Amino acid sequence: MEDDLIALLARRAGLALALAAFPEDVAAAARALRPDPMPEGELPPEAEPWPPMRPALSDTPPMRPALSDGPPIRSAPSA
Repeated sequence: MEDDLIALLARRAGLALALAAFPEDVAAAARALRPDPMPEGELPPEAEPWPPMRPALSDTPPMRPALSDGPPIRSAPSA
């Protein structure tokens, strides 16, 4: 993180006195919370936990409509 951003975040968090007294410690604590920078661009395919999406095949038959329009009819209970 940049020092200007760390200082801004520390002041917004109410750490202005700590930043004035111990700027190196505040910066080290901020960097420890986010050790790796945000990745730029796309992630590599092996980083995705699911397979990549693919468009449907053109020769896939369309879905057939349901045979009935409603729920199955139940017979009345016999007495």
